Amino acid sequence: MRPGDISVNGVLISDHKIYCSTRPDIETPKRVFQKLTVFGGAGDIIYDDGGYENTPISLSLWMNGTEDDISSNRRLVNKIFPQASYLEIIFWFDPTLTYYCYVSDPAKFTNKRMHNGVIDIDLSLSCKPYKRFNQSSGMTEVIKATNNQKIVNNTDEYQLPVIKITGNGNISLTLAGTTMRFNNVDDNIIIDCEKLYLYKDHYSLAKSRNDRTNDLEFPFIYPQDQNNKNTISWTGNISSVEIRPNWRTLV
Repeated sequence: MRPGDISVNGVLISDHKIYCSTRPDIETPKRVFQKLTVFGGAGDIIYDDGGYENTPISLSLWMNGTEDDISSNRRLVNKIFPQASYLEIIFWFDPTLTYYCYVSDPAKFTNKRMHNGVIDIDLSLSCKPYKRFNQSSGMTEVIKATNNQKIVNNTDEYQLPVIKITGNGNISLTLAGTTMRFNNVDDNIIIDCEKLYLYKDHYSLAKSRNDRTNDLEFPFIYPQDQNNKNTISWTGNISSVEIRPNWRTLV
């Protein structure tokens, strides 16, 4: 990617003569916690929720064009940056990681006319606290696990994988000390540890399988300083287990 370029849902803004004027400032996501003041106590008591808030990103863009292009260019910018949905954004300065953002403040065209063929655009994004390694990072391969295998996490973050179990009947899977037991599995069951959702891949359609377990705790992968805990094992009639780690790191 060239300096000043951004990929938005796979579309390079430079292909439409749009560029970043400056590299955006990105704030560290704020930790979610509660402060409790106890009468007679010395200092606040902190309850750590373990999560993070979205963090803001402001984009300053410029677009090449002519006086006759103003209306069509406005429509094009709003098409590339639609509202009310998360966008997959890759910045030129961080090309191996994908940011997940939605438009929090829509595009503002700060000048009313084209100035020497250029129009200025400002818009604001709200970004999820984690960015994910994309295909160019070489870290998106699916792990075809073996029973009692150690999963190696090379990041400092907890990871929430998607695990596909191919098998039948009553089975169980344990990852990093968390066990999930499943009843009456028919062909496969998929564990989405981020969305806390179970489903079956049925001819590329997702069929809910939340009724196949009574376990409420979903597994995760510990950070690299606790890799000794990241063992995966299973019991029952299972022919394969595939793990998509969705490696991520803090924005």
